[in-house]
Amino acid sequence: MVKYDEGFKQKVVDAYLAGEGGYASLATRFGIRSKTNIRKWVSAFQQFGKQGLASKKANANYPVQFKLDVLNYKLRTGDSFEDVARKFGITEPPMILGWLRKWQNEGIEKKIALIERLYTPIRGGVLK
Repeated sequence: MVKYDEGFKQKVVDAYLAGEGGYASLATRFGIRSKTNIRKWVSAFQQFGKQGLASKKANANYPVQFKLDVLNYKLRTGDSFEDVARKFGITEPPMILGWLRKWQNEGIEKKIALIERLYTPIRGGVLK
């Protein structure tokens, strides 16, 4: 998979926002294999500014409780993955879908063990 640096992404996004072409024509012009990349960059830029174009840390880790909070919000509200990502400052909405699928595919025993581990009192009742 080709990685594009932040400056290149910004140049492409700026061209799109200036009306210099659509996703397909800009993909051809800049030698990008998929117009979907440009759509994602434009969306990330519009939602998060320059930070949305920054390269992500490999294997970014979110705390389990954060993931549970995000999933609880998603399931409770029915908001789109994009809206939930924006609310929680997550620049990759598909990551939330991955968490949801993993949660749904885990057996009930693993879910119970996870919840017990998260809420086991330590040091006089302080939660982990």
